[in-house]
Amino acid sequence: MNNDEEGPVYTASQLVTAFSGGDIATLLASSNSRVEVLEVELSQITTAPQPMSVELFRGTTSVGTGGAALSVANHDPWSRAAATSVLGQPSAGNSTASATRVHAGSIEPDSGKYCFRPDYPMRVSPSQNLHVRTSTSTSSTAGVLTAMAVRFREIGKMPL
Repeated sequence: MNNDEEGPVYTASQLVTAFSGGDIATLLASSNSRVEVLEVELSQITTAPQPMSVELFRGTTSVGTGGAALSVANHDPWSRAAATSVLGQPSAGNSTASATRVHAGSIEPDSGKYCFRPDYPMRVSPSQNLHVRTSTSTSSTAGVLTAMAVRFREIGKMPL
C-alpha cells in the first residue's frame, strides 16, 4: 500500500476512558506537506454500544486546549518520522468556526463501530487541521471506553 511515489503511511491511535462525546482527536498537517486521510475509525468497547453521531471538520481552525500528543507510528519503519502531529481528546473543544464539515456518520449500535474510508482522496492542506468530533453522549453512553485510530499519508506540498 505504500511506495515512494505515494508517500509514507502513518497511524495514530488512542484509548479514551470515560469518553462522553465531543472532540476526540485533531490531525494537524505540517506547513511542509499535504495529508491524505486514508481512514478514521472509532470503536466503543462495551457490551451495550450506543449510537453516536461522528463529524469530520477540515480547515484552519483553532485547536482546543489540553489534548495530549499521540504517538504516530510509521508503517515503514525505515522511512522518516511524520511531520504531521495528532492530538488526543482536548479538555476544551476545538473551534470549527472557519472549518468545513467534510463527513458525517454514526457509530453503529449493533457493532459499536464507525469507520470512514473515503472513496476518493480526502486531503488536508498544509497548516490545516482535521477534527474528529462525536455527539455529546446521553447518560447511557457516558463513561464508555472508546478506541480511536486515524491512518494518513503525507503526500508533499505540490500541487496545492
